[in-house]
Amino acid sequence: MLACGDANYWIAALSWKGWGTATATAAGKVHYNDCTPYCAAGHFHVVSGAATLSRLRAGTCKGALARFYTRLRVVPGRRGKNIPAAVDETLPAHC
Repeated sequence: MLACGDANYWIAALSWKGWGTATATAAGKVHYNDCTPYCAAGHFHVVSGAATLSRLRAGTCKGALARFYTRLRVVPGRRGKNIPAAVDETLPAHC
């Protein structure tokens, strides 16, 4: 889930490339609610999209050294009603 805690925007079916490198990219599906006339009565849509993970950082997880991506950017492949051009999220660097 992204952007909202109410499951109105999320990505799924991701196919990753470059995992573990400075940036990892994925193609997948963006699911979003058009919130028309308002979110509780809106309609869900699915479009192709891309995700990029970046800002790889080192830390510890259960006492072991680990690496974490701390930035996520999701860009839908096409625009629809009330879908943002891109969503940027800061991710926590812990397990």
